[in-house]
Amino acid sequence: MTLLHEVQTQFSTLTRLTAELGELLLNNEPIKSLAFDLPPRENVTDNDDEWLFIDPIESEGFTALAKSIAAYQRFTPHFAYSPKYPFRLPGVVQLPSALENEVMPLVAKCNYSKTMIKLLLVESGQSSKNKRDLMQSILPNAITLQIYRHILTLPTPIKRIGFTWCNKYSVKTFTFSEMLNYLENSKNHPPAGTPKDQWLFFVDQEIEALKRRPKDDIIKLKRPLPAIPMANINFDDDRKGVMRHAHLPFITFGDEPIAINPLKKYMGDAKKDTDTQYMIRRLYAL
Repeated sequence: MTLLHEVQTQFSTLTRLTAELGELLLNNEPIKSLAFDLPPRENVTDNDDEWLFIDPIESEGFTALAKSIAAYQRFTPHFAYSPKYPFRLPGVVQLPSALENEVMPLVAKCNYSKTMIKLLLVESGQSSKNKRDLMQSILPNAITLQIYRHILTLPTPIKRIGFTWCNKYSVKTFTFSEMLNYLENSKNHPPAGTPKDQWLFFVDQEIEALKRRPKDDIIKLKRPLPAIPMANINFDDDRKGVMRHAHLPFITFGDEPIAINPLKKYMGDAKKDTDTQYMIRRLYAL
């Protein structure tokens, strides 16, 4: 069996199972459904500061359930979003306790197919381009990260789910000579729409700032990453609380509505970022 056929078989299984999950959820009224739509990110760039301000839109009831089912079955970009930014829908679908033994095995099968697709591609030894082309041949515009992401079920008893934000940084280090070579090379790649003479002057200023540093210095690039939704999950027994990524709505169980702290507006660290003394602001170089 070829790699293409193996991945195609697993993906067909995944689409069938997520459709079964959607039908099961539609045919059984949840105890509670909440979903938090995040604003579209249309043009993502390396110097994008949109991550500083995010205002979620909350929905509940059948609307939230329908959005959750669609999210479980979405493996391509949302039409309003940049294809470089994976779709996320934080939320909760709480089902009656009687459905736990039916829903959890079905979700486990969905996640197994997701894991198998990832393993087949990662362990194939193919280049990133070949793996992407293979997935695109199966599903045009597919975002593999959305295919890989598991649907998370939370076994009873859950006491509270508190949504929050997590902002991280991408940190890279360069020696003085590595950074100098990087800047010299960037002279040949002005951004679209920027006159070359202006770009050369701009980069020369950055090189001058670098040359004021001792040559044995290590240059650190600390670039903020887009904030991502997370959830603090507290149990109604002696289990320790955990934090989980809230990429997709959690599926949980219980006959009494659990407490949920909604995902609030994210205002970021705008002041902290403004106060940071960067050597080169464009690269977030300290």
